[in-house]
Amino acid sequence: MQRHQNEWRIVQQQVSDSDDDSLSFEVPTVLEEELELNAKVRRYMFRQTAQQLVVTPMLADRPVIIRPKTPFAVQDGQEITMYVSTPLWVRFEVGNARSKLYEVPTFRPSDTWFGSSTLSGELCYASASLGHVELENVPRRPYRAISPIRIRNRSSEPLVLERVKLPTQYLSLYRSDEDYLWTQAVILNHEQNDTVVQLGRGAPRELSRTEVVSGPRERMSRRLSMRSFGGRFWGNREVS
Repeated sequence: MQRHQNEWRIVQQQVSDSDDDSLSFEVPTVLEEELELNAKVRRYMFRQTAQQLVVTPMLADRPVIIRPKTPFAVQDGQEITMYVSTPLWVRFEVGNARSKLYEVPTFRPSDTWFGSSTLSGELCYASASLGHVELENVPRRPYRAISPIRIRNRSSEPLVLERVKLPTQYLSLYRSDEDYLWTQAVILNHEQNDTVVQLGRGAPRELSRTEVVSGPRERMSRRLSMRSFGGRFWGNREVS
């Protein structure tokens, strides 16, 4: 970011995606002309630029599809918690009025379609996160947010989990006392012929002390039937 009398400049360089913990973020001190040729320069004009710059981490602007490496069954009457992580976006705003300049993902996930056909469904992101049922196995990375997904199978049959649609646009972002980012829990209640999604109230129970970082991009009712969406939150099949 560079501030001039009548403009703000944002200089961006894209690095390859990786879950490597060695990834780091730096504030460049050189002019954009001294950066590599593949740097993108964005310019925003003002009568007079304000001194205040606000940088806010955000969740994805579309749902994120999580695919476990191996589908697994949640037995009838059972409840499990699966932990997934999704890449963060970064929003730049200036001035007391918080005028939005730009928003960029730390890593841009690939697009995927979620629905029963090409005519029924919605465009989502595909995540490389495989999901973990043991919290200690979840990697802690500063550029990804952790989401607990609590799955309650209240039907009389096992539920095979092949993929999960995480509604990131409805979730708030919290900072833990360890300085990592989390969302509130997403609760999926599965019954015989319907699945109801609920959002947890406030920060997840796994955290002792938290701070709100950003609110949801869109508002959703506290309790919503999956039939209100273009697709299901998970794909399931019968267990032989």
